[in-house]
Amino acid sequence: MGSQEFSAEFLKLLLEKQKYEITKVFTREAKLGGRNKKLIKTPIQILCEERGILFETPKTLKNYDLNALSQIDLIIVVGYGLLLPKAFIEYPKYKCINVHPSLLPRWRGAAPIERTLWNGDKETASIIMLMDEGLDTGDILSFEKIQIDEDDDSQDLTNKILIKAKKQLIDVIENIEIALQNKKTQSESGLLYADKLSNEDKKFDFNDGVITATNLKNRIRALSPRYGLRIKLKNLNEEFKIFQCEIILSENIDANDVGGYFIKDKKFYIVCSDGYLIPQMIQKIEGSGKKITMAEFINSINS
Repeated sequence: MGSQEFSAEFLKLLLEKQKYEITKVFTREAKLGGRNKKLIKTPIQILCEERGILFETPKTLKNYDLNALSQIDLIIVVGYGLLLPKAFIEYPKYKCINVHPSLLPRWRGAAPIERTLWNGDKETASIIMLMDEGLDTGDILSFEKIQIDEDDDSQDLTNKILIKAKKQLIDVIENIEIALQNKKTQSESGLLYADKLSNEDKKFDFNDGVITATNLKNRIRALSPRYGLRIKLKNLNEEFKIFQCEIILSENIDANDVGGYFIKDKKFYIVCSDGYLIPQMIQKIEGSGKKITMAEFINSINS
């Protein structure tokens, strides 16, 4: 059961092993989206159609006929998007297990990888848990801590987690009875919820407030490479998105300069409350909307 690109990686893994009988796949229904309002299928549905795998897209599982599942040993849930009713969770022989990418109970919820980076966390985890009726509240079956580098973006961190989580999932499946015997109750200490990224999260206007260079970089890391952070400066009419950057911290910042920019040695400096943010990859909002180098961007605003 899954809906995201992250989810598809685990379905591919199970198919590659060629030793598990996948009786059915569940994913979210296709929705209208994008500029042209086309029907967008989940990566899981696309994969199932390519491989000829039976799948369903129920709007809810509340009244689902469990007899349609026949005899199953295990349900694996990765980024599905629907809460499973108690009867559904308890139906398989070994119940339901879930892959979750965070240091639970820190960052329970929809966007744990993004919120981990947004908050500037130095470490995270790959966890396989036994599901219950709560939101990411189940017992831990497998736990692997992962260090986060200062320039990791959401794709970098996803890749690190995938390396660990794929191995963990197979280990748990192959040794499910032992894993269940050794399960550990999840703590409630340090609980935080990873809310889904909103449209407001994806932009920052210096006319509305100040921000540190560190926090601005963390937001960019969380939103890259998929979205980028949309920026509005005080002394530049054109808005743009930043995907990669570096920062220089300084204690000698004039508060009147915060939110502005200057160009020095062919670099574009954004003045923040604690230093400077220097974009390395940018996307113009107007015109073609393509990602361009900073040299191209500087030339465009100087022309």
